[in-house]
Amino acid sequence: VMILSMTGFGRASEVRGGREITVELRSVNARYFEYSSRIPRSCSYMDGKLKKLLNSRISRGKVELSLTIQNVDLTDTVVSVDLELARSYQQALCELAGELGVKNDLSAGLPGRVPDVLTHRPAEAGQGQPWGDLAARTQMALGRVVEVCAVAGGTVQEDILHTRVCSRECAGGHE
Repeated sequence: VMILSMTGFGRASEVRGGREITVELRSVNARYFEYSSRIPRSCSYMDGKLKKLLNSRISRGKVELSLTIQNVDLTDTVVSVDLELARSYQQALCELAGELGVKNDLSAGLPGRVPDVLTHRPAEAGQGQPWGDLAARTQMALGRVVEVCAVAGGTVQEDILHTRVCSRECAGGHE
């Protein structure tokens, strides 16, 4: 019988369909199986399946799952304009041109180069994320947690066996 520790960490990450899926699992000692997660709202409908998947291999311990899904395909980038800030710059540049007595040759490109007028962010990630991709990454991370727990448990088992042998030797071979 192998002793398994309940403390472990596992991480799995892969780019699939223009998205990087990263699953991190942490487990610590607890009397019963306790599950908590940090996942994107767009994947919350899969939280129950994730819990069941983890509980199929981990029966005791406090397990925390962290899921991130990031778009890596630039076609999924959303660009937005802060029109109020752009108008403020436009007004300031018009005042500057008037005060200096120079031609106001303001084009849309100039305010667009000013920080925070044009911003970009990834589109909402996780929409339509297939369960298979997420389950595969979770299984990989889970496998790593189990490996870490097995190594730590093996160390504990060796310590226990070594302590027993030493105890017997110190007691003159009597139990």
